[in-house]
Amino acid sequence: MYNYEHREAKQYFRQVMDQYPAHPAGSLLFGVADWMLVRGTHGVTASEETLLVRIQEAAELCKPYVQKNPDDVYGWLLYGMSLGIQARVDLARKHWIAGAIHGYRGITKVKKAEQLDSELADVQLAMGAFHYYVGMSGALLQTVSRLFGLHGTMEQGRKELQHAAENGRYGSQEAWSILMYINGYLEDHVQEALKISRRLTSEFPNSPYYWAMRGDFEFALGDTMAAKNTLDSLRELIPGLDRFYQLEYGNKATYLSGLLAFHRQYYQDAIALLQQYIDENIDEYDFHGLNARIIAGKSYLELNRPDEAQVHFREVAAEQIPSRMRSEARQMLQSLE
Repeated sequence: MYNYEHREAKQYFRQVMDQYPAHPAGSLLFGVADWMLVRGTHGVTASEETLLVRIQEAAELCKPYVQKNPDDVYGWLLYGMSLGIQARVDLARKHWIAGAIHGYRGITKVKKAEQLDSELADVQLAMGAFHYYVGMSGALLQTVSRLFGLHGTMEQGRKELQHAAENGRYGSQEAWSILMYINGYLEDHVQEALKISRRLTSEFPNSPYYWAMRGDFEFALGDTMAAKNTLDSLRELIPGLDRFYQLEYGNKATYLSGLLAFHRQYYQDAIALLQQYIDENIDEYDFHGLNARIIAGKSYLELNRPDEAQVHFREVAAEQIPSRMRSEARQMLQSLE
């Protein structure tokens, strides 16, 4: 799956399902692989429908499995993950109540796993992601979480994710991916994010996602030569991808090309490329779009067009989710004022 070989991944997980029909692991991972395959072949909307059906099937297997095996920590962990993935689809569709219900049910199942083995690294992956999310959320969500007996801090979540990355049996790569995302976008630890992205592109050289991330971090740190080489590596992968992934990562290449134009001081070209990326972007959880606006705004400033720059900065500054891009946009607006 991490190498975007989704058909092969489905075949392997189908074998797991055939060998262990009562265990939910094969069904859950088969569903994730199928979701990623359909996203590339039929697009985002079709893939969400597929994911919802597959994950519901996995959740239905989880319930009788944990009833028969109440001490199986992985059974509870998989149960929680299946409900959590359903919450992800709900939130993507803006079904807030359903998302809250599935999310709460999912975390209660994961906490069952935590009660059985709190030191298990794969459990800490799930709890770490939850604790970090609660810690970075607003006061209202934190208060609601405490009312349900759920709490956490960003520092606690980061430590748990680091432990999962270094020691996880099944969840290590996912933990590294989350830490890369946190360091590179939610926090301003781009050097650490780059280090992780280089590790992941080495382990999964056919993943366009990791190459796109790596290039973004290299540009952020001003290493234009390395970023150009990374962009070339991404472009080499695109023709071998499924149709919709070709469109998605072709657009990521456009974004990185816009950053390259900016660093080479071709500001008009940078604006045109970054605006093309913004207009064609389909990624629902994308911080590249925010950074594209930041760099476009800086390009307008270089062209002595501050009013147009402020339009981009204000849009990023108004974002609800804290990020290094939001902080930079607010600083840029303050300096312009």
